[in-house]
Amino acid sequence: MKRKEKIYNEIKVLSSKITKQDLQYNLNIGTSAQEISDKLKIARNAVSQELNTLNKEYRLIKIKSRPVLFIDTDSFENLLECKIRKCDYEVKSFERLKNKYLTTSISEAETKTKTEEDPFNRLIGNNKSLKEAIDKAKSAVLYPPNGLHVLLTGASGVGKTFFAEVMHQYYENYKHSQTSIPFVYFNCSEYYNNPELLTGQLFGYTKGAFTGATADKEGLIQKADGGFLFLDEIHRLPAEGQEKLFSILDKNQYRKLGASGNLNKVNIRLIGATTCDVNSSLLRTFLRRIQVVIEIPKLSNRTPKERLEIILKFLQHESIKTGLKIKLSYEFAYYLMTHEFEGNIGELKSEIQYKCAQAFLNVMTKGYEYIILDDTFVTEKNIYDDLKVKKLLDALFNRLEYTDITPESNYIFEKELNLQDNDSNGINFYSLLTKEYNALREKDLSYIESRLLLENKIQTLFQYTFYYKIQENKNNELSRKLIDGPMTGKINKIINKIEEITHIEFDDATKNNFYLHIYTFLSYVRNGESTPVYNTSYIVKNYKKEYDEAKVICTYMSDVFRVSCPKSELIFITLFLNALYNSNPIKNENRNCGVVIIAHGNTTASSMAGFANTLFKTEIIQPIDMPLEQSISDTLDKLIELIKDKKYEEMILLVDMGSLVSFGQVIEKNLGVKNIVIKNITTEVLLEITRKVVYDLKPLNGSIF
Repeated sequence: MKRKEKIYNEIKVLSSKITKQDLQYNLNIGTSAQEISDKLKIARNAVSQELNTLNKEYRLIKIKSRPVLFIDTDSFENLLECKIRKCDYEVKSFERLKNKYLTTSISEAETKTKTEEDPFNRLIGNNKSLKEAIDKAKSAVLYPPNGLHVLLTGASGVGKTFFAEVMHQYYENYKHSQTSIPFVYFNCSEYYNNPELLTGQLFGYTKGAFTGATADKEGLIQKADGGFLFLDEIHRLPAEGQEKLFSILDKNQYRKLGASGNLNKVNIRLIGATTCDVNSSLLRTFLRRIQVVIEIPKLSNRTPKERLEIILKFLQHESIKTGLKIKLSYEFAYYLMTHEFEGNIGELKSEIQYKCAQAFLNVMTKGYEYIILDDTFVTEKNIYDDLKVKKLLDALFNRLEYTDITPESNYIFEKELNLQDNDSNGINFYSLLTKEYNALREKDLSYIESRLLLENKIQTLFQYTFYYKIQENKNNELSRKLIDGPMTGKINKIINKIEEITHIEFDDATKNNFYLHIYTFLSYVRNGESTPVYNTSYIVKNYKKEYDEAKVICTYMSDVFRVSCPKSELIFITLFLNALYNSNPIKNENRNCGVVIIAHGNTTASSMAGFANTLFKTEIIQPIDMPLEQSISDTLDKLIELIKDKKYEEMILLVDMGSLVSFGQVIEKNLGVKNIVIKNITTEVLLEITRKVVYDLKPLNGSIF
């Protein structure tokens, strides 16, 4: 039997064991390449290659989760008595596949009614708070001949992105197309104040259009042809960007960057989303070309019944993920119903997940049988003065102290949530916690120590989710974007300016690291974030020459990039100049003292350590990267192994956040290595610490702190 058929038969056997109940309640249905590799003793890369071939042959359905999962097509179709459309043989998540095919199958063996085909009917509040928005959306989607352009407005976290996706699904259902109708997402804030890069991403470019454009590139507009282009945070589009879209909205034609020939024809439906006042952030000429404005209401403007539906569905989702009953107290339910969540539904969901994760620790460490959400998780004093909320909760609790929520719970509320499940890249958070706990217990850590590390892990993951999404994705393609993008010329101008002032020529390593810094700096500025400023008075006093030169460079940077340089960037450039000037002096590296940086992300620690080591021509900064899926225990093992290998007698431990802060206590207790832990590490702080450790003696005697 050929290898491909052997792999296919194994998937088919495993898929035949799936039941409708499994499909309804499990989030990760399917088999991974690693599982097949382990079972059949075939190399994983070979298995992966054959699985992808079987998917292209429409014999397997591919679910692009982490890890990627596969289901036998025949088994799935026979189970649900349906035919899978070709556009659904490769889906982003099991939930997407489930929403399209499972609901209809479970609903009794009836022909689908028009109501069941309407994805808007799954939205909580579809006949109340969202009715006007839905009516407008349907009219815009179906308006002849090609629909109307739409602008979605509303505060952060109300569900604008999901609403746009439902519009797309509604149109797909209406058209009954056998091919997938494009839905292309683009976040305008990523290229805020950079019209050249914005133009290249949206419209594409021709070979030679700018330095680094080595081949023609198709833009996102072309990819959206025949479907929807969703521009999130559209208010971030500069005036130049809005003007470039005029020809698309007016005449359905555009020209690639660098092209001089015929215009390209395209047929797209534009959906924009903004949290700002449209009249103050968008050009009037641009607004006139968007015919429909739809406001998505805040959580506070939803009816109490809708809010309760949302809360119960979020809690039920956590019950499904853990396989445990959730006992919800009246006090905690009232808190969720009345607390002012500024981040709306998004913040409400995060709060529920965070509290469930904390309560899950009691299941592991105290032997609880259920997840209990009681008044200990209420972060503010309840004032029971909302009569409408009390009436709803009185009916739900029926004079009981708790109400039980299980995967099988069937409330009077049966709609789905108007917010995507955006958990950490498909990782089962509760399984991760259980694995972490077992690994920590095997290291003979006490219950208190284990719980402390896990509590920090929970806090880290919830704080880190946003940072991970915007930063980790950039790191993966950072070099390519910088080398090939039009920003290269601007960064080179800054480098030339620094070389002119310092009379020091950058080597390739220093230049590449400076590219990394500038890209990260612009990302922070354009997302409205700021980094902490380290010991400003000390820097100004001890590096006056570099500080004065840095002010000139920062002014020049502001002109080149059209952004305001914050104080933190001025301090960074000061330290950067000092590192350049002191790259050759005699070093007093204390090899018995280790400096280790641990940071979340696939390459974050390595990038920062490489930057500092390159500038000071040293290898003293040792990095440990911590991908999101890597456990605390594994990271701690790597640190212990590094300390033993380097024979450190003392150590400076630099960490970014959360559970890593506790490593210092564990290291001193188990290895007897004295250490100082510095959290919330930034590039500025790292450079100063590196300089002190490299050129100063006895780093742990207070000379740098």
